[in-house]
Amino acid sequence: MNRMKFFLRTIFGTVVSTVIAGSVLQTFMLEKNISEDSVGLYFSIMQAVQILTMLLLSKQADKMKNIIGPSGVVYLLFAPFILVLTGLCFFDFGGVLLLIMVFGLVANFSLGLSNILTYKLPYHIMDMKYYGSWTGVAGVLSGVMTLLFSVLLTFLQKKFEYITTMRYIYIATLVATCLAAAVTFSFKKVENNIKISGDNEKISLLKYKRFLWLIAPNLMRGFCSGMIAMTVTIGYFSDLLDNFSASVLLIVAQIAVIVGCLLFTCFAGREKIMLLIGSAGVLVLLPCMVMKDTTMFLLMYGIVFVLITIIDNAVPVAVVRLIDYEVAGQYNGGRMLLHTVGTFFASLLCGTLLKTIGPTATLAVAGISQFVSGVWYFWYLRKNKI
Repeated sequence: MNRMKFFLRTIFGTVVSTVIAGSVLQTFMLEKNISEDSVGLYFSIMQAVQILTMLLLSKQADKMKNIIGPSGVVYLLFAPFILVLTGLCFFDFGGVLLLIMVFGLVANFSLGLSNILTYKLPYHIMDMKYYGSWTGVAGVLSGVMTLLFSVLLTFLQKKFEYITTMRYIYIATLVATCLAAAVTFSFKKVENNIKISGDNEKISLLKYKRFLWLIAPNLMRGFCSGMIAMTVTIGYFSDLLDNFSASVLLIVAQIAVIVGCLLFTCFAGREKIMLLIGSAGVLVLLPCMVMKDTTMFLLMYGIVFVLITIIDNAVPVAVVRLIDYEVAGQYNGGRMLLHTVGTFFASLLCGTLLKTIGPTATLAVAGISQFVSGVWYFWYLRKNKI
């Protein structure tokens, strides 16, 4: 029963995160006449909120005996932000950026907490030997659902005005976040093959070599992910995207997620080589996005996103085999903290880099960052023979 609930939670959660963050929110803000610099500033501040949340609460997560309850609450905390975005589609408020900023703080606090709990929850609801396969299947299913959601978004944008379309989208997102919370609350705790003691006093991240050795690659992977998350802004800057092609970009991303998760499932257990090959592909293809026209932009983005999806699945699965449960909350909180710090700098610097070195060089820097991260992970995982 938990298996199906895990899939449903991932499906609903992915739909919610797709709409309240990333390209959909970037497009909404840009269409509300918020400047590219302000959009970048917003995302950098929200990343800082997530960083602070993970910094303050990651160790507390290891002391929690009830992970299931708080994992459901994080979805309920998204609701106020979604309600504000819905209201902005019906009424013309003053200070749109300020409203999004204030309520975005609560949503991103919740995202930060979710980043910690997501990697503790599986220990309580499944036999961890199935973690890789469950993750791969959940990714495919959520990719299919989000693809359908993205197709609907594109269809509605073609038929109605953009703001009218977003009214329906945000209402549906509010329903999805409530369903994600309900499914999470309904999980049944199971006995695991890993002893869960709740004692995290014996291990400190500052002395935990398997954390210290991977600080740099986690930061660099975060920087690349953050730059890819700013794709819509980069596309608008390069005159390669508008609100319609940005919605097509979302469809491309969901197809890429499905393909990436299928490939990951087929090669599960070979995380080292997937990280190496995926990172090399990102290095080569990422700068190609802005070298020609919109079609080239979407095609290269799709291939890069397949590779990023494989990498994003491979890292946490590999990490599970490296670490002790007693430090899982701190470790994954710290890992995601570093990732988010990298993302923060990407969001903060995106506008400046675009104006100083141009979009091609900006994406090349991001590709180099991911390649170094992938090679580093490959070397470390091989050294430790997971």
